[in-house]
Amino acid sequence: MRRGFRAESVEISHFQPGDPIFETERMARVNYKPLLKKGGSSDGDIDLGEFFKPSKDEFKAISKGLRFLKYSEADAQELYNLIGGAIKLASSIVTVIGIVGSVADIAKAFGLFGPKERSTDEWLKEIGAQIEQIYGYLARENQRGLYNEALRWRVANEGARAEQWNVRISRSQGNLEALKDRAGALDDALRMMLDPNKANIAFQKSVYGYAPESGHWIDAAGTPALTRADGGTVPPYAIGIRELTSDIWDAGHYIEVLFSALRERLIVATALEPAFRSTAYDRAALLGIADGLRTFIAKWRASILVANPAAGINGGNNLYNPCSNPDHAADGILIGAVDPVTGISSLRPFGDFKIKYSRTDLPFAAWGGQWDTAVAVEPENALAAAMSAHAPLVDSVIRTCGIEALTNLERQFRIAAAQPTESQFVRFSDAKFSYGFRRIIDIDHINMPFPIVRSGTPETLDLGRLKLFAADPHKTYPATRFHREMEKTFRFRMARRAEWSRIQLGYRLWVAGLFLELCPFSRRPPEGAPSAAFPSGLIEKDYVLETDVYDCCQIRHFSFSDEDRFEREGENGERIFHNARNGRAHFRISVQFEPLAGGADDAHAGEAIVTIRALEPDTFRDAFILEVRVFESVVDYNGEKAEYPTDSMTVHMTPSYLIVGQDFFDDVWDAQMRMVQMNNEINDKYPLEFSVPRPPEPDPNPVWKIRRRALEIENGFSFIQAAQRERPELVADELIRFRPPLIR
Repeated sequence: MRRGFRAESVEISHFQPGDPIFETERMARVNYKPLLKKGGSSDGDIDLGEFFKPSKDEFKAISKGLRFLKYSEADAQELYNLIGGAIKLASSIVTVIGIVGSVADIAKAFGLFGPKERSTDEWLKEIGAQIEQIYGYLARENQRGLYNEALRWRVANEGARAEQWNVRISRSQGNLEALKDRAGALDDALRMMLDPNKANIAFQKSVYGYAPESGHWIDAAGTPALTRADGGTVPPYAIGIRELTSDIWDAGHYIEVLFSALRERLIVATALEPAFRSTAYDRAALLGIADGLRTFIAKWRASILVANPAAGINGGNNLYNPCSNPDHAADGILIGAVDPVTGISSLRPFGDFKIKYSRTDLPFAAWGGQWDTAVAVEPENALAAAMSAHAPLVDSVIRTCGIEALTNLERQFRIAAAQPTESQFVRFSDAKFSYGFRRIIDIDHINMPFPIVRSGTPETLDLGRLKLFAADPHKTYPATRFHREMEKTFRFRMARRAEWSRIQLGYRLWVAGLFLELCPFSRRPPEGAPSAAFPSGLIEKDYVLETDVYDCCQIRHFSFSDEDRFEREGENGERIFHNARNGRAHFRISVQFEPLAGGADDAHAGEAIVTIRALEPDTFRDAFILEVRVFESVVDYNGEKAEYPTDSMTVHMTPSYLIVGQDFFDDVWDAQMRMVQMNNEINDKYPLEFSVPRPPEPDPNPVWKIRRRALEIENGFSFIQAAQRERPELVADELIRFRPPLIR
């Protein structure tokens, strides 16, 4: 042990703006090894009604072992839930707008305002009254301005909530304008609340639940054992003369309205302009709030009061703890932190190291069971252990008081203010199969529609490219071809013209390289000029396309349900697209529009219904695959129109199909497996300058398996051709080795 070790002289790294908010992460930068790692969380599959509410056990888990010196634990949890709900609201904006049809539906699904919010409203009023009582001394003359400001902020927040309810009932121009005015007042209030200087208030002990000789943090104020996180000194608040003459950074007199206003601002943006991320409406205001949040969070984090474990070992290695009884030996080193804003504290003594206790013997005096001195036997090890235990306690306060939550909310405000990375509206439904013509047949006096397929014509089929790898390359298979008028229909949502900014997002349908404009992008029309809220009428166009075509081979006739399952899931052993080749397809694209998605009068989106019909199946009989995509035009970061691809899928068209026997399918799979084995063997054994090319995986959608299998066969055949040109004897040997004998 080094004699005379003075731990209070050890350099402790203080928090600075830009540092990680968690102490364990900061200490890792200065070679302290943290004991705790920050854990992530995920919404998972959450019921929509509970989407904006944090888990009921979440707060209890992170607040375990903490003291609540200002509010009750239940009130602290409500504050935590309020900001947690705002985070989940912000993170869900893109998804929610795509799922629900109108602002009223959003309100109904999530209880943003109205009857489901009564409990939150009641709690806000209750905690607001409690806060006014706790900070009532601010109403005195010298602090009256701060007190009145907090009252005005509460009024602005309540006014915004009232106007949201009006817009939920009716999206009239008057209600929208009133909500816009309230949004401006809310922005002004948020700008002031996020000004860190607004939280400098006169100190009063009663606000922080102080009781003398209770081990309260105020007893440590003014000593080296307790500092601000940024290294600033803490006045000796316990001295009576400091009452109302010293300042403290404490936003507690308006914290509940700040948390609530941040949440309300997101609701206002959604209520005014559901597509605000795509139209760039309110983008600057939301970014301004995010910037204000960053400054406010840094100030709050810097103003947390943290223990300085290094001050707990002084000259002679004696332990020092200002929260201990000064007449006796210190009960360990003070570690942890306290947040004056919420009153949440993790301060506690730490003595998990070697300590030598002693007492002063007085003649004829009985020992009262208390030691007079406590000395750290190994001060360096004691400090290292204290610092390792200290950092997680600081983090527990940061997680519980709201700093971590506000940091996450700032991130979500920036995302909400950013141009979306994917469409808020376009999500393809599954393509549904139908026949172009049906016949009504009377069965037991019930008129039943039956699809019509023309009588089959016999054909002969072989294995195509796979013949080279087949057990019998010359084998043919009897088949019957059936022609039909068939079509596939799918739908997707498009934004209606925005009611406030009057911007209409643009949409183009792309099918296998062919563009069809559905709705041009446009900004606010001139005053009085007519403008459609959504496209109407019918768009229809016929195409003849040079493309890859296939023989659609299957072992039986498919029902509508079978067809839809094939479209949704891909090959299932009963149908394959066989013998890929160049060919032509003839089809018609028809687009109709439903102006109000879901049928709500105030819907913010409509729907496009797209039907693709195969034409002239007798002439254009081959199956073909169409890739479908929608391009959406939005307002980019520079305020300019920008077009981006959105959702995509494949649509499989079968103007005719071949009914074949099970032996055909068995031989196809057998030959394909043999091709893969043979190509891999050649690759592994012989150093060729080329290898088996792997087909691309264009999309995770399972229906791409159909196209992928065709590409694998084509690539495998091309590989064998290339190998045969360089090493014909090698290919011949491998074919003989893998192929079974030919039976004659």
